[in-house]
Amino acid sequence: MIEFFTVIMGLLAALSIYIPRLKCDFIFLIVVIPMVLISGLRWEMGTDWTNYYNIFASPDSSYALSMEPGYWLYVKSIRYFTDSYSIFLLITDGATIGGLSYLIFRYSGRSFLSLFYSTGTLFWYAGSLRQMLSLVFVTISLRYVFHRKPLQFFICMALAFSFHKSSLFFLINYFIYNNSFIFLLGLLGLLIILIEYASIIFDYIVSKFYEVVSIQFRLYTEGLASSNPWLGIPRKLFNAASLFYFYKKIPAENIQNTSKLFEFYFKMVVLSMFFYIIGAFFIEHVSSRMDIFTGFICIPILIGMIDSRLNKKSLQVYFFALVVFLNMIFYLRLEFLDLYHPYSSIFYNSNYIRELY
Repeated sequence: MIEFFTVIMGLLAALSIYIPRLKCDFIFLIVVIPMVLISGLRWEMGTDWTNYYNIFASPDSSYALSMEPGYWLYVKSIRYFTDSYSIFLLITDGATIGGLSYLIFRYSGRSFLSLFYSTGTLFWYAGSLRQMLSLVFVTISLRYVFHRKPLQFFICMALAFSFHKSSLFFLINYFIYNNSFIFLLGLLGLLIILIEYASIIFDYIVSKFYEVVSIQFRLYTEGLASSNPWLGIPRKLFNAASLFYFYKKIPAENIQNTSKLFEFYFKMVVLSMFFYIIGAFFIEHVSSRMDIFTGFICIPILIGMIDSRLNKKSLQVYFFALVVFLNMIFYLRLEFLDLYHPYSSIFYNSNYIRELY
C-alpha cells in the first residue's frame, strides 16, 4: 500500500521536472484522496493496531483513560456518533495523512518531490494515531513561528501536547527562528548537560497536566532502543550534508526573502539528530520515533523548497535521484514489514464487518 503510493508520488515528482503544471491542487487531490481511503479502510494492519482498536472499543476502560486527554476526548466524540472503527480510522487518516500531505505540499511550494519523500518515510508511522494527530498541530504551528504569533503557536502546541506528551519538547521551535546556529548549538549543549535531570522536570509537568498517569512515561531510562542509533545518526548526517550541498546550488536570486526559512528548516534538521538521540537513548515508550516531529516534517518541506528553486533541469534530476536514494535507505532499514503486508480491508467481507482476531 505505502510502496504503491510512494512510487506514484515519485513518478509525479519526476514528471513535474519537465511538466511544471502538474504541481497543482487538482493532481494533489487525485492522488491523496485514494491514499487516505485505502489507508483509512485498512483492517488489522499497521503499528499498534490492537491497542488503538481496544481503546476505541472500550473508551471508558482504565487503559483508555490513561491516554492523553485530547486523544481520549477525540475518541469519545467520534464514538458519540458511531461505533464503527473503520469510520473512526478513515476520519483520523483524513486528518493525519490528508492533513499532513496538504501542509507539506503547501509549505514546500506544491512540490511532489516533498510528498515522495514523506510518503516513503513518514506514513510508515500512520498507525501511531496519537503521535500523528499531535504532529498535525505541530506542523500547523510552524506558520506561527514564522509570523511571530506566540499565542497561536502555544495554543497549537497545547493541543499537540494533549494528543501526545512528547510534543512538549518542541516548544523549542519558536525560539530557534531568527537566532543563529551558534545559539542553537549552545542550547543543544545545555540540553545534553541537563538531559538526565530533565526526567524529574518532565514527569512533574506531565503529572500536573494529566490527572491520570497509570501508564508511566519516563524520560530517562537505561539501555538502547531496539533500532541501532549508530546506524541512524550517520544516515541523518548524510541527509543534512546532501541537502545542504544542493541548497548551495540554488542561485542567490531564487532564495531572496526565504533565506530565514531555509535557515530555520536546516536548524530543524540538526534538531532532528538531537531528538533522535534523545528518543533512542532516553525515552522509554517513544524510542527513535522522537525525531518524527522534526526530521520527517521539515526534511520533506526543505526538499520541496530546494527543488522548486533549482534552475537547471540536470540539477533537478540529480536531486530527484538523491531523494530516491534517501527513500531506499529508509525502506531497507524498516523492521516488521509483516505489519503492513499483505494489505487487508473491511471490504474483503461481503457484510463489511470484520472482527479483531
